[in-house]
Parts: sequence; C-alpha cells; structure tokens
Amino acid sequence: MLVHQLSNALNEDQANCYRYLLVDPLKPVKIVEPLALENIKDVFSSDEFKAILRPDLSYEPTICPHLILLAKPGEVLEPELLDLTVTRIEKERSHYKHYICAWISSELDIQNLAEMMIDLGLQLGRLLSPKQPTFLPFYEHIRLQLLKESLSVESLLSGLFNFIHRYTYMNYYGQLIQIKAADNLLTKDFLLSSQIFLQNALQYQNEPKATFGLVKMWQDNIQTLPPNALFLSAKKLLDAKNIGFTNLEDRLVYALYCLIYQVDLITIETISPHILAAILAPGSLKKRLEQLENDIKASINQNNN
Repeated sequence: MLVHQLSNALNEDQANCYRYLLVDPLKPVKIVEPLALENIKDVFSSDEFKAILRPDLSYEPTICPHLILLAKPGEVLEPELLDLTVTRIEKERSHYKHYICAWISSELDIQNLAEMMIDLGLQLGRLLSPKQPTFLPFYEHIRLQLLKESLSVESLLSGLFNFIHRYTYMNYYGQLIQIKAADNLLTKDFLLSSQIFLQNALQYQNEPKATFGLVKMWQDNIQTLPPNALFLSAKKLLDAKNIGFTNLEDRLVYALYCLIYQVDLITIETISPHILAAILAPGSLKKRLEQLENDIKASINQNNN
C-alpha cells in the first residue's frame, strides 16, 4: 500500500522533476543494509548523491544528511529501489529518528536543492533562536510533523517548501504526508512576512526528544491519540516550564498528568499548592502526584458534574 501510494506520487512528477531520497546518517544503519551510505556510494555515481552540509555539525559529510538521486526528469523510478526505501522506513516508523527522512520531487538539480535545504534550515534556526542562530533540522520527521501541527495556517508549511514540487515523509503516526509547494512565493519574502506565525510555531521545537517520549507515554494511557498529539504534548511541556519547573522529569510528569486528565493541574485549587511546592523541590513531583491521584480524579469529577 505504501509503495503504491509513494510510487504514484513520485511518478506523477516524472516529466519535469528530479526525484530524490533524503537520508540522515545520524540514525545509524548496519553496513548490511543496501541503503547504507557506504553501499550507496559504491553503487551510485558521485553526482547522484550529495551531502547537505550542516554548519552545526562542522560540515562533516559522514554525519550530515544526504540527497540521493532516484530518477531524473523523464526517467521512471526503479520499483525495487522504492521497495527498499519503504521496507527501511517501516522498520523504523516507531523510532525517534528515521534514516529515511523524505522522498522529494523538485525541478532543482542536486547541488541547488542541497543549497536550498541548507538555507531553509539556517533561516528557521535564526527564527528559533535569534540570539544564538543555529541550523534547524526541519527534515527530521518529529520536527516536521510538530511544525505542521503547530502552524495555525496550513499554507504556511507549503510556503516553506516553495523550492520543491512535492515533499513526502512518514509522520509520527505512521502516515505518509505530502507537502506541495505553494505557488509564486519566494522563500526569503515568505519567511519575512510570516515571521510572527513561524516564531510562534518554532517555540515548540526546543525539546523534540522529550516531546516524542511524552507522546509515547500518553499513548500508553489513552485509546486513541488526537491528530495533533505532538503539538499538544509540546505545548504542555512548555506550560510546565513557564510555571516554573526546571527539572525535565517534573515537566514530563506534569505534562503527562495534564494530558491524561485533560486539565491544567495548576488550576485545581486543592492541587495547586502541591504543584508550587514541587517546583521548589525539583524531582519530587512524581511522588507527590501519585499520592494525590485520587484527589485529582475527585476534583475533575466534581467539575464535570
């Protein structure tokens, strides 16, 4: 099913677009894997793969993301190669990092596409942290899905990818998501005009690994996750930080309880003093809330009646 869906999307772009695979060596794969970079470099010519040189990784090619050319304009994709990419992504679909990051259709050649992706990562990094600009690895599926869920206007995401025709990735929920470029938008002009919206969305990018872990814990306590579970989790982690929690475990515990019971614990009159006490004693929140769990349930039931 995934292969068929992906093949249709990429072959629709056959006439005018290069088709690429984007991989991230920060997610290690064994040398026996056909798609390991070492094997790709043995099979593909040097102009068919290109490192996206992240300045925050000291431009070290072996750990930077790579574009791999799957097909040129007018060429048909090799189904066996597409099968390999889908087999790999299905192995890692529940992992925090993916080796297979995306399938990209673009009219840009590999050199220009790599440069545009570096430029976008740097511009987003500047918006995320103006005082200490960095490179934002937006192509990581957790970060990209979180950005998608955090943006108040859906078209803003398309505007970020105006230099490609189609960007396809597997999100946290195991779905193939396609982002199509918006028409007639210049990236720099777009970022300038949308700066307020983007900065609001980027504030949830500071703790992607903690957000991923929180969603996993939430999933263990709920039948069905909401479609914006990543955003809701990141928001609760930020709320926990804003009320004064400095300890990561405390922030995760506070956020998890809020998500499970669908309430801000700090607003419950009988619970609030215990929350404030835990803020002054980092690392103590979990034990306190375990002792107060019956009180939390009683307060919620009372408010619902």
